[in-house]
Amino acid sequence: MRAITRQEAEKKIEQYRDDLVAMTQALVRIPSVNPPGNYEGMSEKMLELYRAEGLEPVVARAPKTDVEAQDLTFPRPNVIALVPGRKRSPVFCLDAHMDVVGVGDESRWTHPPFGGELHHGKIYGRG
Repeated sequence: MRAITRQEAEKKIEQYRDDLVAMTQALVRIPSVNPPGNYEGMSEKMLELYRAEGLEPVVARAPKTDVEAQDLTFPRPNVIALVPGRKRSPVFCLDAHMDVVGVGDESRWTHPPFGGELHHGKIYGRG
């Protein structure tokens, strides 16, 4: 497997634009506001998306006592999916959080915070 150029990456993005938009919308539509920290819906969606790509994701969770000792809500799942590479090749790690801050006064939003609406080529929502 060889590295791809920026032009090749842009071509792939354009090729899969509709899928990327749909996935982003689906993720934005999952309320994962912290606090309280409800991550189950987001972790289930990530598992579904990784499996659709042929990966075998796993969910790692810290023990309940450790989480609650830090005044955090349990469970706090971490979804991990590995893509096998070549020996001695660079390692790429995508690390992201699954929570969002609160929406505040929803009447001040021009689009629903968990709507994932597409307008003029932009996706709107909290995410």
